[in-house]
Amino acid sequence: MLFQKKPTEPSGLDKAINEIFSEMQGFTADSDEYSQMADQLTKLYALKAINRPDRISRDTLVLVLGNVVGIAVIVGYERANVVTSKAIHLLLRLR
Repeated sequence: MLFQKKPTEPSGLDKAINEIFSEMQGFTADSDEYSQMADQLTKLYALKAINRPDRISRDTLVLVLGNVVGIAVIVGYERANVVTSKAIHLLLRLR
């Protein structure tokens, strides 16, 4: 969902919205037909907002990547220095 490409051809909702816009150009703003078309347009935009997939915010993505990098650094350090860190604790206990 995060890296999806936008569709090249408009969806059914986009076609309906464009159709209403083109029909609205033939009417004046004070006519009843214009207000009915405006109501339909708001309903179509509401449907379009419902069907839109949720996006991951950049803040969340940076936070997750930062945590993964931090975990990788800790695991890498423990992997490389496990013997020395365990050996020092054993030497201090023997005294």
